[in-house]
Amino acid sequence: MRAALAIALKDIRLLARDRVGFFFIFIFPAIFGILFGLIFAGATGSGPSGISVGWVDQDASEQSAALLEKLQTSSSFTITTFESSDMATDAVRRGQQRAVLIVPEGFGAAYEQLVLGGGIRVEGVVDPGAGMTTGMIEGSVTGMLFELLAEQFAESETARSTVDDLRRALAEDDDVDPAQRLVFSTFLAAADNLIDSVEQEAGDEATASSSDGTFSPISIDFSAVESVDREGPRSAFDITFPQACAWGLLGVVTGFGSLVAGERQRGTLSRLLMAPLSRAHVLGGKALGCFLTALAVQALLLLVGRLAFGVVPDSWVMLGLAVLSACVGFVGLMMLLAVVSKTEAGSEGLARAVLLVLALVGGAGVPLAFMPDWVRVGASVSPFKWAILALEGAIWRGYALGEMLPACAVLLGMGVVSFLIAARLFRSDTATA
Repeated sequence: MRAALAIALKDIRLLARDRVGFFFIFIFPAIFGILFGLIFAGATGSGPSGISVGWVDQDASEQSAALLEKLQTSSSFTITTFESSDMATDAVRRGQQRAVLIVPEGFGAAYEQLVLGGGIRVEGVVDPGAGMTTGMIEGSVTGMLFELLAEQFAESETARSTVDDLRRALAEDDDVDPAQRLVFSTFLAAADNLIDSVEQEAGDEATASSSDGTFSPISIDFSAVESVDREGPRSAFDITFPQACAWGLLGVVTGFGSLVAGERQRGTLSRLLMAPLSRAHVLGGKALGCFLTALAVQALLLLVGRLAFGVVPDSWVMLGLAVLSACVGFVGLMMLLAVVSKTEAGSEGLARAVLLVLALVGGAGVPLAFMPDWVRVGASVSPFKWAILALEGAIWRGYALGEMLPACAVLLGMGVVSFLIAARLFRSDTATA
């Protein structure tokens, strides 16, 4: 154990002497977290197609079924139905869904009350980590609801029957203001002549009347998951610092991979093997040095987040489990990349190429909510996805132990399997050397 510890401390000292490498391992990830935290704190916009959205139908009407059909046929969303709003909201909290739409009771009946000053309302819950998707969901669903209204009035028989029903309801309602009654009566009188053209004009008319504040026929009320289920992220930095930690791990893997490959190229590893040390001591020392450095990077980033930006985990125990699992997973990956490469330049190039691809598909740069379906499915092979999910689970998603274990198990499995493959390749190379 002393021999392995001595090798680990030696590697750490060598890495600390490289000022450029030290900067990208310790300083750059913090800059990344701060910069993107400032960007996302006030960012607005929309994402690409294929956003995972949950669906809860509390109305079970023809209109809600028609809206669901439009959502399912749209390329903008991937719809998953839930039996209750609690189940759907919990899926959002766990990161399994980016948002959920809840159709309340009375949704279908609200169609018949539009002219009398009523409105159609849909509730929504969104993952704070994918807040920029809210605008896209709201705009798309609103457009679909206007399409349903247009389709309803475009059918002449249904439209005229609806106009007659509204005229009777207006006549029987004594509480309607006289001025409003005059306006509604004029509208209904003209409706018979406008049925043929309402399909093209319904959306524009409704939008115009909503913009001047006099009438809002369709509303989609979104709330972040924390207001429904738990406290959630306190700021954008709660969301971006797990990504910063992932980038810190990337820097550690790249730095140590190049260091190991450089020693191999210069013959340092051969000299170590000639000493009274086993291959297990050498590999264990390299892995331990990388592990301790990765742990230090995570601690530094989380300390900066805690002191400067109020990033406080919901559970320190879950955070410790997430950090340890992520470090093990990336240490194993480092050993594999270092052993595969024969030269220092080759190791650095291979590590950057592989790790950047894994980082991009794993959500370390662009959140997975904004990626196509095939990327989100393939992201499961990336340790970045699981590391970020585990850190989010400890910092703001409120993961319990059972919810944390799958991500940690994947990271530990990736690390152990990668290390075992690296050890086998190392034994084969040194045996023939």
